[in-house]
Amino acid sequence: MSTVAFSAFYDLLMPELKGATTSMVDLHLLHTARDFCERTSAWRFPFTVSSTADEDTYDISAPELRSEIVRVCRLTIDDVVLFDADWQPTLTTDEPSYDRSSPPFTVNIENTEITLIEDEIPGEDGTDNIEIVAALKPSFASTTLPEFLKFEHLEAMRTGTLSRLMQMGNKPWTDRALAGVYRSEYQAHLQFAASKAQRGNTRTILRTRPW
Repeated sequence: MSTVAFSAFYDLLMPELKGATTSMVDLHLLHTARDFCERTSAWRFPFTVSSTADEDTYDISAPELRSEIVRVCRLTIDDVVLFDADWQPTLTTDEPSYDRSSPPFTVNIENTEITLIEDEIPGEDGTDNIEIVAALKPSFASTTLPEFLKFEHLEAMRTGTLSRLMQMGNKPWTDRALAGVYRSEYQAHLQFAASKAQRGNTRTILRTRPW
């Protein structure tokens, strides 16, 4: 995925942050991006895992550089959709084999391994294709951000970052009243982005809220 430098956001941040260093802004911009991606699942990436006969646990380390998996949004094995967190009864697509409340897998706390339930473990030939769509977020090691955050969610990045910084105490840029305004705006952008992410996957309007 294409990325942009943190500095691509400065023009809309620095004028309101008198005295703030770029390193301070970068830190809070990264935290905002991580929070945004984690709560909206807006950054999704498909990838395939090679199966092994009778093996139930597989590595699902994030497929994008300097990213982390937030959650598994969709799981398909051998072209059969087993789980889709966004599927709705109004859709014409195939209904997943498992309800979203009872996925046929568990994921470890680090979100780096997926373990299939016994009924879905690949058979003796081990030829099943395991296809996953995962929601991602930038890692703490990130020095750039996904390009779509600038071109599709710029106001969310701006208001989220400003609200975080302006809440800080005894800084030249501290303004807790304005921080509250920006926080409310950021929450609205989260709501919209979460809904948009789900509509993008299901092609229908859903009632949803950020995680």
